Amino acid sequence: MEDLIKELEDRVAAKRKELEDEEHALATVRRMMGQSPSIASPVAAHKDVLGLINFEDLIGSVEKTKKRTLIDDVRDVVSQFAQHEFTVVHIEAALKRIGVVIDAKSPRARISMALGKLVEDGTVIKVAEGGGNVPHRYKLKEDGSDLV
Repeated sequence: MEDLIKELEDRVAAKRKELEDEEHALATVRRMMGQSPSIASPVAAHKDVLGLINFEDLIGSVEKTKKRTLIDDVRDVVSQFAQHEFTVVHIEAALKRIGVVIDAKSPRARISMALGKLVEDGTVIKVAEGGGNVPHRYKLKEDGSDLV
């Protein structure tokens, strides 16, 4: 009986890994096409992949869109956090989940710089100042919020 349980657990783990790989591929294709990555359900993401692709539409959409930046990706991810507090580590995990790869020696430093720009823009506020191994905590800015 334990062999059956182990076999089923292994099959579930393999399918979960396969699904994560498909989600990563979908997010990469969306990013290449200039669409903002979505943190949608895996079922919705799978339905997008099954649609027919018109090559002429791809060429037109690629030429019309501007290149996405890390700040754009961080802004998209942060907007999904609603009113929850978050750190750079949360953003890094969310970016990985949607397939954004940061080619840098210190990806967290790049994310932190992008987050600093969002603080300057007034999109995000710093809720708590970190220090040492305690990270800064951020939150989406609410209208009329005076936390900084």
